[in-house]
Amino acid sequence: MNASRCVTLVSCRRQEVSYYFTYNTTEVDNIVNLAGIGNVIQISDPLHFAEQYYTITNVCDGFGQTVECIECANSANRINDDLGTLVQFWTTTEFGTVCPNLARAYVLANCRSTEFFNNPPAAPEDIIQSPDYALVTTSDMTAYVDMVVNIQEYPGVCFTVLGPYTEDTGCPCDEYTITYAYPDCECCYPPVNIEDIDCCDIPQSKQKPYKKFYHIVDSDCEIKDNKMFANNYYKLFNQVKNGISNCCADVNFEKLWIKKELSDYSRINPPDQCVVIIPPIEEPCVSPDPEPPAPLNCSPIVNLTVEPFFLP
Repeated sequence: MNASRCVTLVSCRRQEVSYYFTYNTTEVDNIVNLAGIGNVIQISDPLHFAEQYYTITNVCDGFGQTVECIECANSANRINDDLGTLVQFWTTTEFGTVCPNLARAYVLANCRSTEFFNNPPAAPEDIIQSPDYALVTTSDMTAYVDMVVNIQEYPGVCFTVLGPYTEDTGCPCDEYTITYAYPDCECCYPPVNIEDIDCCDIPQSKQKPYKKFYHIVDSDCEIKDNKMFANNYYKLFNQVKNGISNCCADVNFEKLWIKKELSDYSRINPPDQCVVIIPPIEEPCVSPDPEPPAPLNCSPIVNLTVEPFFLP
């Protein structure tokens, strides 16, 4: 007859007895020797074990004659694992013979889980844990009850903290690390338009990019000159310091420098602040031409008689 092992396990929370049977004596003996009979182990196998923490109370040959072995061999609810593949989910703990504290638990309900809030479970142990629905934890979250938090294990998801619960917790449960806290779900999931947020007392502030390009008063030529100056002098810097020769035989650095100086000068002395006021030039008023003067000492000639120039 092949050697076998039958392990008696008692759950930490409900004190329910479970029996495990296998022919893989090597794997079972290894974990039992590491943990020690009477000590607590953790079993991460929800398909076969309802809880996470169990005390090893007895290990014997599967067909032994002691009372414990007979009960294990004949149990109708015995977990049969001939190849011992389930032992991979068993790990030792630091709790020794004392089960971990199961007295207090908190529920982390996903802010966007309408199913949870419309039809909340009767007790934490009834929760089928999922980050999209709700989580149960033994982490101390006293300071965050009725607030909304982000946790390190599921970044970007907002959870409402409920509790504490001391009965029907279903724990020991996983522990989570809080990274941020908010007064409510609306602050944790802000609207698309950041400027509309006015409710958050504990916001995570982010500097918005400055995109009001219509405030730029530089001309296209000035922008182009400054870009050429920066790019080419950076190439020159790389060439001098690092020996990277990617410039600059056809670049007139003196001309670039002059354009940069002119651009800087225009910022220091804006043209609209240096207006030279030229006073108007008053032209003399020119009077109309006077009547031509009469000949001096000459009286008008009247009764002019024309005499022949030659006498007959």
